[in-house]
Order: sequence, then structure tokens, then C-alpha cells
Amino acid sequence: MRIARRNFVLGGVWLGLLVLSWALPGPGSSIARREIGRLFPEFQRADAVRVVIERPADVSASGAPQSIELVRRDQDQGAALWVLPEHFDYPAGTVSMQQLFDALTSLTNLDLLSESAASHVDYGLGPDGLVLRVFNGAGDLLVGLVQGAEATPAAGTGLATYVRVLGADEVYRVPRVGTIPTDPRRWLERRWLAFEPGLVRELRITEGGTTEVWSRAEMERWTRAGAPASARLLRSLLDRLNACFFDDVIAAQPAGRTAELHIAVVLQDGSELEMHFAAADAEGSREAWRGPEDAVVRFSASTCALMQKSLKALRAGR
Repeated sequence: MRIARRNFVLGGVWLGLLVLSWALPGPGSSIARREIGRLFPEFQRADAVRVVIERPADVSASGAPQSIELVRRDQDQGAALWVLPEHFDYPAGTVSMQQLFDALTSLTNLDLLSESAASHVDYGLGPDGLVLRVFNGAGDLLVGLVQGAEATPAAGTGLATYVRVLGADEVYRVPRVGTIPTDPRRWLERRWLAFEPGLVRELRITEGGTTEVWSRAEMERWTRAGAPASARLLRSLLDRLNACFFDDVIAAQPAGRTAELHIAVVLQDGSELEMHFAAADAEGSREAWRGPEDAVVRFSASTCALMQKSLKALRAGR
């Protein structure tokens, strides 16, 4: 019995080794010789000054590929600001750029699926693939990436994406990056204002030649023309302004435009945030700007309707 059991165990080990020998690439395979590491081992985000994203299959009416460009503008004290030149150098979202560079530096060649260019179409890495290029200040290509389809997750694995290095045949499966947007508006820093409503000491609203002022006496006690005002309604409007997201940037400056509604928020430190809104168009959307040298943005009809609702409630006191 013991001999039979031992032979059974040895037979299992032998079978396992045989299966393993079939699964492993042969000594002549390039897969066996490759080193595991980052797809772009030399890339450092500090070297990046220009990003170009395009999907050749997405063409305009003229037949030209749709693409967007992000450019780094170095600020004082070494700070870097990424902007969209075609949107009047309006800033790109800091979080969006951070997520993009985090994704690029985390890509590895661990999960190699194919070494054949003929397979690119199967993985969405052919003509329909999204192409991303990152350049340094000298115009050298730092990153060339083609992003394909979302991979169907296998049992025990998470969401994944198919990618390849631009100009290379190898196809890799990487942890899901998320579709890199080709719509420039997805890259804009669309939050218009950022302030702490609890630090506001005064609110001024001017419309139709009349200015109304709400002042904070202490904590959550507000007054309007010397009479008590609703702290709840004020906070509702301030929260709405603080979480105001525009749809698009439409002009570099408001020259020639006239504002119908003016809102000023004064903070405890004396700093002031100005907002100027043009009259609503036929669809109910509004153009707006912060100052005479600031970009003009457009707010959707739904956003404007919510703001008007808060304004109306505040003025009515209910």
C-alpha cells in the first residue's frame, strides 16, 4: 500500500512537471528572454512639457483627426501649470494631469498577450486606438502609447485595458487606466470658484442697478439692511457658488460683453471674489467672467436655473 501511494505521488509530480514544461516558452522565445519592468522606464513627469492625445478614427467634418494638446507653462517659484492652448490657455485640471502621469508611470510589461501586429485590431489597438504622446522641452518623444479596448476581466482579476507602445508590436494587458478623453472640455479645470463658505463675511448682489448687501455679524448670524437674514439661505447660495462648474471656455477676455448680474463674495481676510454674468440666452445658459482680463466661460441652463432658484429664495427670505 505504501509503495502504491508513493508511486501515485511521484506520478502526480511528474505529470505536473510535464504540464509546466508545455506551458513555459521555449529557449528561443522572445517572451522568455524579456525583462519585466515599466513600459516607459526613462519617463519622468518633471520632463514633460507637452501632451498630445488623438484618436485617428475620430475625424471632424474636414476629415482631419480630432486631437487635443496640453502644454506646461512654468510659473514663479518653479510651479508648473498645464493649460489647453486651444481654449485660450485655460488651466487643465490638476487632478486630471496627476492621474494621467500616475497611470503612465505605473504601466508595466508584465502581462504580455501578443507579439503580432496582426492582433492589434483584435485588442482595439489598430486604427481605432487612442494615441498619446508626451514630449520634453526639446521636442523629444518621452512616451508613445496606444490605448485599446477594455479587457474582459478573468476570474480573480480586476478590470484591465489593452495597450501597446507606439511603433511596437507587443500587446499588454494592464490594470484599467480608464479611457483617456479626447474631448478638451474633459481636461479643463471646470470648477470656477474655490472658497470656504464659512469664511465669507459679506455678499453683494447687483442687478438692474440695485445692490443688495448681506453681512455676517458673528458665526451664523447674518443681516440685510440691518435686519436679520436667513443663514440657511445664504449658505445654500454660497455652497452653490463654491460648487459651480462651467461647461466650456469661449473667449480669452470679456471685451465687448455686458454683465446683467454681478455677485461679489468678501472673505474674512478682505479678499474679494467677483462674478459677472451676462443675460441668459434663448436656451437659458449664461456667459460669465471673473474680471476684465479673465476668460469668459459658459454655464449650462440647468446650472443657471439652480443659481437663480437660490438667489430668488434668498431675496424672498424663504
